[in-house]
Amino acid sequence: MTATERSSSAVSTEAEDSPKYTARTAETPSSSPMSLRRMVEGRSDRCHLHRRIFRHQRSSSFEWAKISMVQWAMRLPSRYTSVHPDGKPLKPGASPRLNCDSETESTAAVEPESMFSFAFYDVAWPPSELESLREKYSSVCRMFSYEELKLATSNYSPDMLIGKGGTSQVFKAQLDGGTFAAIKILKPSVDAIHEFVTEVETVTSLQHENIVALRGFSFENYNLVLAYDYMPRGSLDKALHGKNDGTEFLVWERRIKIAIDIARALEFLHLGGVTQSVIHGDVKSSNILLSEDFGARLCDFGLAKRVSASTPHLTCTDITGTFGYMAPEYFSHGEVNEKIDVYAFGVVLLEIVSGRRPITPGSAKGQESLVGWAKPLLSSGGIKHLVDPFLGNDYDCDEMERMTLAASLCTRTSWHSRPEMSLVLKLLQGDDETMGWARSASFDGSDEEAIAAGPDLNMQSHLSLALLGVDADDTLSRCSSTERTSADGYWSRSSSFD
Repeated sequence: MTATERSSSAVSTEAEDSPKYTARTAETPSSSPMSLRRMVEGRSDRCHLHRRIFRHQRSSSFEWAKISMVQWAMRLPSRYTSVHPDGKPLKPGASPRLNCDSETESTAAVEPESMFSFAFYDVAWPPSELESLREKYSSVCRMFSYEELKLATSNYSPDMLIGKGGTSQVFKAQLDGGTFAAIKILKPSVDAIHEFVTEVETVTSLQHENIVALRGFSFENYNLVLAYDYMPRGSLDKALHGKNDGTEFLVWERRIKIAIDIARALEFLHLGGVTQSVIHGDVKSSNILLSEDFGARLCDFGLAKRVSASTPHLTCTDITGTFGYMAPEYFSHGEVNEKIDVYAFGVVLLEIVSGRRPITPGSAKGQESLVGWAKPLLSSGGIKHLVDPFLGNDYDCDEMERMTLAASLCTRTSWHSRPEMSLVLKLLQGDDETMGWARSASFDGSDEEAIAAGPDLNMQSHLSLALLGVDADDTLSRCSSTERTSADGYWSRSSSFD
């Protein structure tokens, strides 16, 4: 099955203060950049649900007790890969907020071009942030005209549609010279401009064989468009969990190669090649794309953050990520460092080994979460029970041990106990000294000691939330005060858990 798409309807936690907005014509642009933020708070195609938590405020105009948590979770939006998303449109007649589970094919209906234009909203165009992109990056990145991209996609023909998500559509394009590219056009939202800018600024500074290259961009004609290298095999998520269940393509040799390729990409982001370390922030199988020969490349840097050696740790009050991949310290406390990528990579390794999704609603109690299901097997040495049934016995036992050791160490609850990506890469490559260390570390109890000595990470609350009817690609955005609020503290504000 392909990934699901969440609602395109806005959800506001402060309903009584919600302003009303009207569309405008393209001929009367506003001079106020903040008008876009106000527009999105009133109506949005992306809709993050902002959880506003105040120290002394127990209730708000949004009455949490009157909505079930499953309903709340099902309203959360999805994030999809920038280049080859595996999104799903709504079922005909389904509620746009509560039921979004039909499949998308390359022939899925293309949404009207107006759905992707900022021209109908009260926003000055282009904003100063976009103009600065032209000044900084036009010499290193191609500036496409909008008409040029329309021609390359046959006027955004349904036949060229290769992916559709809640925030964008992606088309295969044939550029001049006959080369192919993936063209992503974003829907209007306050997040879209920020992520567009972050993507361009980050990816243009990263030159690595395991990172998807940005060909160019365009913000002409009130549209935000990004052009990437085209990856013909699509995403790892599709290869593992698509209709063929990965059996036709992902033999063991390809799986271990994919794991090593992405470990290289993350090591590069964290340690090498750039003046500042980069935290990807959304490592997952749908953000790993496959070339014709199954080389793996990491994509979608819209949530990336740069950190310096002097400030390697950040604290975020607006938490956005993908359920099943979010590290517990990030979800519970907003703590950000390179180890949140390490945790997410560990989940990807478990996906590659097992063929299971990060979240499997409907499984037996305690087995809905991939990490929760796998950890007892990893601890007891029950590796055979972890292995994807489609692999059978067709895998290298030494390589499997490396993969499972890496997955176990990467998904430790305490970030202090997780290895750096340089060490993970050596482990996957079979370095003897690193293998000896990993075998010893997997039984040293350091994770339990770090958890006991550190703050409450609310791992169980983190997993419980992820299982409240939320699919693997659902996204959470949390805005809070400076108070670090636990998941248990938040959920206690609602009495309905239907």
